[in-house]
Amino acid sequence: MTLSRYVSRWTTGEQRIFMTLLYFMSMQGLVRSTITVNVASQSTWVNYGDNYTANCNIPGLDALEISQLSVKWFHNGQHLTSQCLLLSAEIKQKYSCITVTPEWNNISLLLTVKNIQKSDAGNLTCEVYERFTENETVVRNELVGVKSVPIQIRGR
Repeated sequence: MTLSRYVSRWTTGEQRIFMTLLYFMSMQGLVRSTITVNVASQSTWVNYGDNYTANCNIPGLDALEISQLSVKWFHNGQHLTSQCLLLSAEIKQKYSCITVTPEWNNISLLLTVKNIQKSDAGNLTCEVYERFTENETVVRNELVGVKSVPIQIRGR
């Protein structure tokens, strides 16, 4: 076997090992996403009967790029939304959700808890997943951000 043929085989094998290593690192979550998630509200305190709105902000993305993510809202562990679609008629009575683009390259999902009651105290949590696809089929979702904001009720 000539030296050039050996080097060619070695390089191909090295490339395969490198690509396999990158694949397994990404499957194990060792290759990190650059997506940032911020969750905030005007105040953590709210009065009985008022509405409370929390903002899940994902800067650096435009309106088309949101389709590459899966965004879920939770209230005290109860799953409420997929993107900004409320999951049931019962949930729609208590919550509303809208997607806004306050500035170019900046997406926010605003979740509102209507008519705050004592049982609403706790946390609103926004989870953001990056979708990985092959041949236009989602093969996995990787959690890239989880942020919460507390709901504290005044009085009574």
